[in-house]
Parts: sequence; structure tokens; C-alpha cells
Amino acid sequence: METLIFNSERKLKTENFARIGDLSYFEGPLLSLFEDLTNGNFYFFDWVDRDQDYNRWIIYRVLPKHLLNFLNRKISHLDLFRQRPEKSVYFTDIDFENKGYFYYSAYEIESFPKNYFPNEDSYFDPEDCNSIDRIKSIIFNSFARQKSENEYSKVYHIHNLKTKTNYCNQPIGRRSKRTTSVNKLFKAIKFEDLKNSPSFDYYSKEIKLYPDLRNPVQANIKEDENKYS
Repeated sequence: METLIFNSERKLKTENFARIGDLSYFEGPLLSLFEDLTNGNFYFFDWVDRDQDYNRWIIYRVLPKHLLNFLNRKISHLDLFRQRPEKSVYFTDIDFENKGYFYYSAYEIESFPKNYFPNEDSYFDPEDCNSIDRIKSIIFNSFARQKSENEYSKVYHIHNLKTKTNYCNQPIGRRSKRTTSVNKLFKAIKFEDLKNSPSFDYYSKEIKLYPDLRNPVQANIKEDENKYS
């Protein structure tokens, strides 16, 4: 197995990762998609190496739009890897003791081996993926969530400009006006008002929600313990 140069001080926290599905599977998972439940970011666990004791996985973040292009065979596995939003790539070595992936530390690779790059002619094969509908639904859900957050931020910003008071020139005895203004601001922005705005779109008819993946307490982590050894 390749000898890696890595930074033991830079670890990726995976305790809140939930497995969404395997994009490639042959006698075990080869390429698996995970979601970080703390922030909704997507990560790939990409099998690259093994020896008599361990299977080695590289872990890197992927964006929903690039992931969707990969699933639609518009870009290759190598393209997806190169388009990752963060330069950092991590690795974890998982032994054969049937423990879950979250029991193992993931360290940042400082010098990435050339033979760990995905093949240029490697494209997504739907026949190797038994959970494509589930994966796509969660990706669309991510788009909708991001859109709703952007719309809320836009409405909040516009309303804040309308109600903003120059508190720098207010004497200390009148600072109670700030509390009043903030209360009015939050009362003015209601979820129903935002949801019914013309530019707000939830893709509600196209999305299948998976609440178990949104709640780390409910995520059935034990289910995945034997799949990465």
C-alpha cells in the first residue's frame, strides 16, 4: 500500500456523517456518498488501496451541482475530483475488525499520490448503483434548501435596510429603540410569507425527504458498520 505523507494535526470530523448511498459497488462499496449532518455538505468515500490488514479510502468534498453532472454522465470521475470545492483530501485506513468508519481517524494528505487520481475515462455507471433515486432526491433537496436560505437572506437584507436605525448617534438612554426594531424585524419575516413569495420554489413535488438523515440521533449508524472494512 502507498506510503502517504499526511498532517496528523489536521483531521476531518466524520462523527456526524450519514451514508446516503453507494455510487459504485462490487463485492463491497467502492464509491460512497455521505452527508455531513452539521452543515449539509457532501463527501465522497473513494476506495483507492488495500493490503492484508486495511482498506484505504480517500475522502473529499463534492458540490451538489457537480455531483449531479457526474450522475448524468456529463463529467468524469476525474473531473469531479478536480472540481472539488476544497483542496484538502483526507484518507482513512479501515481494518477488518467490523468497526464502523466513524471509529477511524481521517487525516489530510499533504502529498497526493498520482496513482490515487481517478481514471480519466471513468464515468458513472447506473448499473453499479442501487440507490440512484434516493441519492438524486437528496441532492435536489440540497438545492431547495440552499435556495430557501438564499431567499431568506435576501428578504432579511432588504427589510433590514428599510428598518435600519443609525444607533451610533443615539444617546445611551434611547438604546431600547434597537430592541423594538429587532422585534419588528423578526415579526415581519414569517416563514409563510417567505414561502409564498413569487421567487420561492421548494421543488416540493419532486423531492423525497429522508428525515432520518437529518437527525444524527435517528441515523442508523450501526447499519453501516460492516460495509467499509
